[in-house]
This record gives sequence, C-alpha cells and structure tokens, in this order.
Amino acid sequence: MIRRPWACVPYLSIAVLCLAANARAVLNPVSGTTVQVEAAGRVTTLDPAQAATPVERLLVANLFDRLTARGADGTVLPSIADRWSAGPDSLEWTFVLHPGLTFADGRPLDASAIVAAWNRIGDAAPARHRIAGLTARVEGDHLVVRIARAMSDLPGRLADPLYGVAAPIAGPDGGSLTGSGPFRLVRSDVPGTFVLAPRLSHPRGRPMPGRLVVRSRPDATDESVGGLEAVLGVVRDPAAGTLDFSLAWTPGPTAPGRSGASPR
Repeated sequence: MIRRPWACVPYLSIAVLCLAANARAVLNPVSGTTVQVEAAGRVTTLDPAQAATPVERLLVANLFDRLTARGADGTVLPSIADRWSAGPDSLEWTFVLHPGLTFADGRPLDASAIVAAWNRIGDAAPARHRIAGLTARVEGDHLVVRIARAMSDLPGRLADPLYGVAAPIAGPDGGSLTGSGPFRLVRSDVPGTFVLAPRLSHPRGRPMPGRLVVRSRPDATDESVGGLEAVLGVVRDPAAGTLDFSLAWTPGPTAPGRSGASPR
C-alpha cells in the first residue's frame, strides 16, 4: 500500500552509491542480503502518474508492474502482458494479459484496471515520458492501445515507470495506492529512507535482493551507477532514465505460462 501522492519536483539524475558487499551475497536472497541505493532528487510522490525525480521513478519502477519490462540486455519482456501484436498501420496494438494477476490487496488486475490507472495520467506527468495521443480500451480479456503516431517500439515505451498500474484505496487521509510490483513498501520517511521487501507471491518469482533500501539525495547530480548492473543484472533504461531492480530474479523455474514467452 502506497500513501497518496504529494506535489512533484524537478528532475535530477540517478546516483547509485552503495552496493551489496559482494555479488555472491546478492545472489543468495535467503541470506537476507540488503542492497542500499542512494538516488538523486526529493520524494514528494509515489504515484506512477506523477513521479518525476530519479528517486521517485526508481521506487515506482519496483512497486508497480507495467505491461512490459526490460531484460538486462534491453530486450522488451512480458510482464502484465504475456504477448502483444500490432495492427497493419502500427497505430493499434493488442496486448494479451497474463491470467489471474492481482494487486497486492487481492483485487484483480485486469484490462479495466489498466485503463483506469492510465486515465489518471494527466498533464502533471513528465512530458518526456508520456506517449502522445495514447488511449486504451478493453476488448474481452485483452487491452487494445491506440496511439496517434505509428510507433514500432510502443511495447518498450510502456515499460516506463509512468505506466505503472496503480489502484486507489479509500482511506481517512484521502486514500492510498496499491500496486502489483515485485516489491512492497514496508517503511518510509519522506523525504528520506524507503525500505522495500520482496513480494514472495509475485507471478514472476521472488526478486533477488532480500531487501532494498533507497535513500533520497535532494542535492545529488552524479549520474554514476557504480557497476550495479554487473552485480545485479538490473537495467538502466536510457528512455526511462531509471534502474529497475524488479529484473533481478532468484534463479529457478519461471511461473507457469511465462517460460520462453515470445512477444508477437
């Protein structure tokens, strides 16, 4: 469960400054390995529709699933969507969703939930990450996405944290957000330290880190990632501008129906 958003602030670059002691420890989540990351910017929201700074987008990328994800080599991979196909003009795409997905609170994550989440994206979202003219509708169990301009890399663009799927939860403070990502927020001090723990029930398996600690650095501008990709196999996506720890999975069998999935 994620607390309701605050106002956004200007974009700063990611700086990963603190790594796990060694790669072998990271590869053994049973040992309770903690990966500590310092990321630039302030945290004023954990809403995918508004997250703008590197630290906000880093957190959102690991708390909220998107239709697609990126592998360590930049390949577009299935996530909420198992597969997809483009129409003849590449203006309309059909995404077939993985069956039986749920948010962290147990509600179904279906095409209707994705449409509702994306409808929350407005002018407050960072313009550089928005896809112009994007609309979505439900057709049976599928999600149909329409764009204003032909885009062959649409599935990759939808891996951006902006398109993380969040659902509102009513509450006395105005409500919260819940997601379906591979991590859950267990403690936060805004602005400050955010402790994320893996969701053991995630359909793609357990994330490799036993715990992820993210600290915001409002004054940081360093773009170095300190070799973290080599240690964890996480992705720094140039288009999204963030690191995605959800790609660092525990070795082992994939969830039923996920092995060898080929987007089409």
